[in-house]
Amino acid sequence: MKRFFLVTLVCLGALTTVLAQRNRPNFSIQLGYGTRFFNPAPLNLAIDSVYNVQAAALGLDQGLSEVKWTPGFFGAVALHRGRASFRASYSTFGASSFALGIDSVGLDYRRDLAVRGQLVTVSLTSELIPIGDYVTFCVGTGFNAMRLQTATAQVAASAFDPEAELQIVSDEWKPGFLVQAPFRVHIPPIFAISLEPYYQVFFSPGDFTGVSRAISGPSSLDGRLKGDIDHFGINAALIVYLRPR
Repeated sequence: MKRFFLVTLVCLGALTTVLAQRNRPNFSIQLGYGTRFFNPAPLNLAIDSVYNVQAAALGLDQGLSEVKWTPGFFGAVALHRGRASFRASYSTFGASSFALGIDSVGLDYRRDLAVRGQLVTVSLTSELIPIGDYVTFCVGTGFNAMRLQTATAQVAASAFDPEAELQIVSDEWKPGFLVQAPFRVHIPPIFAISLEPYYQVFFSPGDFTGVSRAISGPSSLDGRLKGDIDHFGINAALIVYLRPR
C-alpha cells in the first residue's frame, strides 16, 4: 500500500508538470529492443533444486538452465509538452531452455520450458538535467500490467518437433509500477536515441508451484515456490518526433 501511494504522488506531480507547460505539444513514435534481469528466484529454485536434482537421479545429460535475462521488443507512442512526456508502451519478453535425459523406463527424452509475456505501461517522464545541447537525463515512473506465461512439454528425443507448441501451465496478469532514468541523445530535427534503465516492482508475488509440479511433481520445496519477482531492466529505443523539436 505504501508503494501505491508513493507512486501515485509521483505521477500526480509529473502530471502537474505536463499540464503546466505552455508551449506547443509534440508527439512521437518509439521503437526498440530491451532486456530484463528477470531472474525469478522461486522459478529458478524449481528448476535447479527440484527438477535437475530429481532428473539427475535417473540420468541427465543436460539440465534445464535457470531463467535470468529475458529480452524482447519495445514499442510506444508519446505526447511531449515542454520537458515532460506522457507515454503508452508495449513490450514483449521471453526465455526458454531444454533438458536431455533418460526417463524411468530408460528412454531418451527432451524437456522444454518457456517463460514469456507482454507488458503494457503508461508512464510520465521529465527531462531533468540537460547535458550539453543534445543530451538529457530524465526521470519518470509509471503503472503497468505484465502478462506472465509459463509453458512446458516433454517428448521422446527422437520425436522432438521444434515447431510444436508447448503446453501452457500458467497465464496471469500482474499489476505493478516502474521507476526509470532514461538518457536521451537528440539528433535534430526529429530523431532521438533513448537508453532507459528501469526497476520494475509488482504488487503481488509470483507463484511457480504449478510449473514446478508440471515438470517434477509435488516436492517438499513447494512452499518456497512463491516470492517476489521485482527486477531490473533496460530498453534502447529510437524516437521519431512528428514535428521538429
